[in-house]
Amino acid sequence: MKKDKKNNNSSSSSKPTTTTTTTTTSPSSSTLRKRHVTGINILEQLPLSYFICLLVRLIIGISSIGYIHPDEYFQSPEITASDIFNFDTFRAWEYDPTNPCRSIIVPMINSAIPYFTFKKGTIIIRDFNGYTLFVMPRLFAVFSSVLLDYYVCLLCRHYRLSFQKALSVLSSCWLIIIFHSRTFSNTIESLTVATLLTIVLLQDGKGYKYIENLALHGIHNRLTHLFASLPLMIGPLIIVLTIEIISIIRNYNSNSNSKSNQPTTNNNNNNNNNNSNNNSESGNGSSEQTVNMNGDYLLPWSVRLTIVGVIMSGLFFLSLAPHQEARFLLPIFFPCVLVCFRYFYMPTKRSKYLVIVWILFNMLATIFYGFIHQAGVVPSLIHLQGRISNNNVNNSISSSSSSPHFVDIDPNQKLNIIYFHTYMAPRHLLGIGADQKDRIKVYDVSGDFSKLSTLMDSFNDNSHTIVLTPNKKILYEQFRHKTCQLVDSFWPHITTEDLPDSLYNLRLFLLSCHEI
Repeated sequence: MKKDKKNNNSSSSSKPTTTTTTTTTSPSSSTLRKRHVTGINILEQLPLSYFICLLVRLIIGISSIGYIHPDEYFQSPEITASDIFNFDTFRAWEYDPTNPCRSIIVPMINSAIPYFTFKKGTIIIRDFNGYTLFVMPRLFAVFSSVLLDYYVCLLCRHYRLSFQKALSVLSSCWLIIIFHSRTFSNTIESLTVATLLTIVLLQDGKGYKYIENLALHGIHNRLTHLFASLPLMIGPLIIVLTIEIISIIRNYNSNSNSKSNQPTTNNNNNNNNNNSNNNSESGNGSSEQTVNMNGDYLLPWSVRLTIVGVIMSGLFFLSLAPHQEARFLLPIFFPCVLVCFRYFYMPTKRSKYLVIVWILFNMLATIFYGFIHQAGVVPSLIHLQGRISNNNVNNSISSSSSSPHFVDIDPNQKLNIIYFHTYMAPRHLLGIGADQKDRIKVYDVSGDFSKLSTLMDSFNDNSHTIVLTPNKKILYEQFRHKTCQLVDSFWPHITTEDLPDSLYNLRLFLLSCHEI
């Protein structure tokens, strides 16, 4: 009997040996097959809401005429259009060739590439107007913004979180719909910080060799890039020391209190859940099912420490800067989504209210900054470009005319274009060639009426002057030997520094001024 027991024990002990050999070979091949299938079918796992938001991002990106800040034009397309098309443009002081303070690489990427492609394509298409000059960099920016979506998928799948839910929050935010469809240097900074963060978190400490080059590129774009990326450069050392200290404390507590080994089991549980091989062997479903079953939307604490460090570092150092703008915080948008998207899916009433507030706020911000704020400047430039080139631009945003008159531009007459109480007009949308820069001049007088009056009086008798302003009261002002007539208007348009007195006057008015 003892021998039988020994034989049984030996046979039972031999069976696990064979099963372990099979499990060490088959899961690896099945894991490879699963990864291959997952890579192919990742589009099938994306929610319908994401594709809707992506379509909205594309449509709004190429049709939103709102004007957020002059930097979206004067830090990129206004610079490269001069070099590629030989247009007469306004080169900002940051890109002065004699003493530049910013690298030309970023404008060459986000606007020169689409412009150069467009220039070569016009040989075949032969359709050159202000709208195409406006939309080509926008398309490039929208396609580049998909990198953020891709990074969210990579990180969430790596840490077994619901990338579908994170994508829904990311793609529905007005920041990616509006700001990431513009050629701001802040947009490139946001992409660079997101790339750095993704490399650090995915490589588990092995990707730090790429940080130096990416950080150097980001600093050449904007010096503030250093603020958000600082934890990604010095953070690894701090995190390693923190982990070691906490591990020592946990081991000490575990040894001193033998009744509870909870800290050790939590640590092991965290490591096992993050091991893709263990998850595939257990036969669990998709990562989303695992998340929903466990009710856990949290990243590992060391990962959260890194992401929160990026957010807090960016907030702290940018708060010390004397010049503050909301778009400076764009680089921390991506890390905020990673740590905050879980609050939208908690089984509480607060989460439901948060979703409602989120949808309403993003809709209002998209409409205001995408289609109302300074929204008459770009259509007026496209309209004037069509008149200057004797090619009427027939598109939905070229003009919202409330007058049967049209502005007639004599090609042999000097033309003065003045923008009053608006943002600076990007000259490249007018397509003024080097041979026309002495005949066509664009002036920006901000909101200084005395400067406007002095400028109007300085023009000679043979010139044609066009004034674009949100204030119709200029019609009643007296200028020396000049009279102005309302010719056209562009709706909607709002200048917060010069609010209209009625909804009807929510326009940018085009006035044509001639000698009496």
